[in-house]
Amino acid sequence: MLDGPGRRILLRNLAMRAQHPFDRLRSLDFHGVVDTGTLGLDPKLVHRSSPSGGRGLLRLLSSCGVGSDDAMLDVGCGKGNAVRTLQQLPFARVDGIEVAPELVAVARANFRRLGSRHTTIFQSDARTFDRYADYSYLYLYNPFPAEVMESFLAAVEMSLEAKPRTLTVVYVNVTCDVFSRSTTFDLLDRSANRRGRSVELYRHCR
Repeated sequence: MLDGPGRRILLRNLAMRAQHPFDRLRSLDFHGVVDTGTLGLDPKLVHRSSPSGGRGLLRLLSSCGVGSDDAMLDVGCGKGNAVRTLQQLPFARVDGIEVAPELVAVARANFRRLGSRHTTIFQSDARTFDRYADYSYLYLYNPFPAEVMESFLAAVEMSLEAKPRTLTVVYVNVTCDVFSRSTTFDLLDRSANRRGRSVELYRHCR
């Protein structure tokens, strides 16, 4: 018998599969929760992979003035469902980084099948990723515990020193306060999405 959390994950995965028959027909795999243990990752460093995105994210970012000169990076993108959502906005490109090679392979296959020409999925540790300066927007769906978030934020702040720019961060399902404690970013908005997940919007202005 599955325990409470395990049963909820199973039911959520079944519901997602039922809601996306067209994805199955096109051999796309964007959905399903993947636990860290399945991937051989340390849960002290990485949270489980869960699909995110949807209309609520589009509405939030539609009010941010996204333009054709902007680029978005999904940090801890998993299979790429939020990347697919974000592609509907007028970004010059929408990329993702993911540490688990198994998920990177799935995400890359998804976007090859979709024919996405303006999306790259990088396999990288967010703490050592060296291309944050290429992006004006970052998206996070609770990818890491606080310790890793601290190192990630330090890498982002270094990119701002190397390339001063306006940088907007969307942090969904907030579990640590690294951005709210940062003197680099200002809080623009705090709300909850339709699933009750907390959503925080931050911006650094050059």
